[in-house]
Amino acid sequence: MRNNKWTAESGLYLAIFILAMAVRLIGLGQNPLSDMEADLALRALALARGETVSFGAQSGYVVLTGSLFYMFQSTAFLARLLPALFGSLLAGLPFLLREQLGRKAGLVVALFLAVDPALVAASRQADSLMIAAASLLMFGVHLYKKHEAWAGVSLALAFLSGPDLWPGLLALAGAGVWLYLRKKRLETALDLPGLPGSQNFAWKTALAWFAACFVLTGTLFFIAPGGVGGAVASLPAYLGGWGRASAISLQRVLVALLTYESLGLIFGVWGMAAIGKCGNDADRFLRNWALLALLLVVIYPARQEIDLVWVMIPLLGLAARVIARWLASEPEPRWTAYFLALAVTMLFVLVWMNVVSVSTPVFMEAELQLRYIRLAATVAVIALLVLLVGWGWSPSAAKSGFVWGLAAVILLYTFSASWHAAGMGPHPEAELWLTGPYAADADLIAKTVGDLSAQYTGERTRGEVTVLGVESAGLKWLLRDVEKARFVDALPGDAQPAMIITPAQQELGLAAAYTGQDFILQQSPAWSLLLRPEWMGWVNFREVVLQETRVVLWARSDLFPMGIDALVVENEE
Repeated sequence: MRNNKWTAESGLYLAIFILAMAVRLIGLGQNPLSDMEADLALRALALARGETVSFGAQSGYVVLTGSLFYMFQSTAFLARLLPALFGSLLAGLPFLLREQLGRKAGLVVALFLAVDPALVAASRQADSLMIAAASLLMFGVHLYKKHEAWAGVSLALAFLSGPDLWPGLLALAGAGVWLYLRKKRLETALDLPGLPGSQNFAWKTALAWFAACFVLTGTLFFIAPGGVGGAVASLPAYLGGWGRASAISLQRVLVALLTYESLGLIFGVWGMAAIGKCGNDADRFLRNWALLALLLVVIYPARQEIDLVWVMIPLLGLAARVIARWLASEPEPRWTAYFLALAVTMLFVLVWMNVVSVSTPVFMEAELQLRYIRLAATVAVIALLVLLVGWGWSPSAAKSGFVWGLAAVILLYTFSASWHAAGMGPHPEAELWLTGPYAADADLIAKTVGDLSAQYTGERTRGEVTVLGVESAGLKWLLRDVEKARFVDALPGDAQPAMIITPAQQELGLAAAYTGQDFILQQSPAWSLLLRPEWMGWVNFREVVLQETRVVLWARSDLFPMGIDALVVENEE
C-alpha cells in the first residue's frame, strides 16, 4: 500500500524544490538576450505571429516558447521560462527515487542539483540544453519506475530538444553499455538498488506515447508541421560541430570547472577515489558517466563551457553519496563533531577572506607578507584543531567534524557561485557561462527608440528605424515590436529615415542632417589576454578587460528642435 502521509522529509524536498525555482526565476528577464538566445526567441516569435518559420535544430524550444508568446507576450522572461522550469524539475527528480537513494542521499543530491552553478546558468538561458538534460533524466527515472506513459513523453521531449541532447545521451549510453558488459563478464547480478527487469516494462505503451508526443508537440498539433523536421536535423547539427572549431579554449572550460564547481569536483573526485574501498556498481556507473561526459566536452571541437552540465549531473550524484555516507556515520562524542564542524567552517571562511586579500594588488609588500602569514596560520590552526580533537576525544569525531565543516563552507561558496552564474552579480558580462557577448546597453537602446518614436508619432512602436550594416539577432529582438523596423546593407543618398542605427565607425553620408548617440551593443571579456594573477582578480571580483562593439543611434535633427542629446541624457539618468 502506498503511504501518502506528509512527512518532514517531504517538506524538505518541497523546500529544496522552491529553492530551485527561486534561483532560476528571480530576475529571469533582467539581463538582455544574447544573439544566440535572441535567434531562437525570434523563431518562436515568428511562429506566434503566424509568419514563415525556420525552426532550426531546436524545434521543441521554438514550438513551446512560440505557444507562450502567442498566449501572453514576447518577453525575455518568457523566452527563458521553459529552461527554468525544466531545470527546477531536474532538482525534483530525486524525490521520485527517495526509497532507492536513501533519505539522506536523496535530499543531498536534490539540494546539489538545485544550486549547482552550471545547472542554474543553463536554466536561465533561452535554449534547449536544460530541456534536453531534464527530459533525458526524467526518461531514465520513469523507465526505472515503470511509468510507461511518462517515459515515452519524456523521451519525445528529449529528442525534440535538439543537438544539446546528444553528448549527454552518448555519455549515458556509454556508461550503460559498460554496466551491461560488467554484468556479462562477472555473470552476476549488478549491485544496484532495486534494478527493474526490462521484461516487465510495457515498451509498446511507452513507444505509443513517445510517437504521439513527438508528433503532436513537434508539429504543435499539426499547426507547424516543420517542427518535426527540425527535430530530425538535431543529430546532423551535432555531428557538424565535430568539423567546426570553437572559440572556446580548453583552458576556459577547465577554469569554469575549477572555479564554479568546487562542490561537485572535490566530493565527486573523493567519491571516485573511494570506489575501490566502499563503492558499488552505482558509484562505478556514475564515475564512468562523468568521465565519458568530460571526455566528450574536451575533445568536441565546438565545445562551450555550458556543456559541463552533462559532467556535473553524475559528478553531483557521486558527491551526494559521499556526503550522505558521512552524514550517516555516528561519531562519538557527537556534539564534539558538531562544534568542530562549526569551528572549521568559520576558519575556512577566514582562509578565503585571506586568499581574497592577498590577491588584491593594492597592499604594500610588508602588509602583503603579513597577510600571507595570517593565511598560513589559519590553515595551521585548522590542522591543529582537528588533530587535537582526534587525540583528545575520538578520530571519528575529528574526521566527521572536518568533513562537515569543509562541506558547509564549499556549499556557501557554491551559493555565491550560483548567484553569479545566474547573472545576478554586479558584473553579469564577465561570467564564463554566457553563450554569447553581453548586450550591455540593450534596454537603453530600446527605451531611447521608444521615447523618440513617442515624441514624433505619439506611440512608442510606430517609429521608423533603419538598421544599416549591423547584423545582430539581439538588436532584432530589441526592435521586435517596432512596426517600421528594417535591416539593410545600404541606403541611397536621398534616404531620410527618422532613425538609423549604424556601426560606431560608419559615417552616414546622407543629405539630411542627423544627431547621433553611441551605445554599447555587445561586451565580451578578453579571456585570451588574462594571465594567472589576472585570473585571480576575475575569480574574486570579476575584474576583466572587456571588448566592446558599439553602435550609433541617429535621429533626423529637423524632427527634434533640441536634438537627441537631451533625450539620451534623460534616459541615462
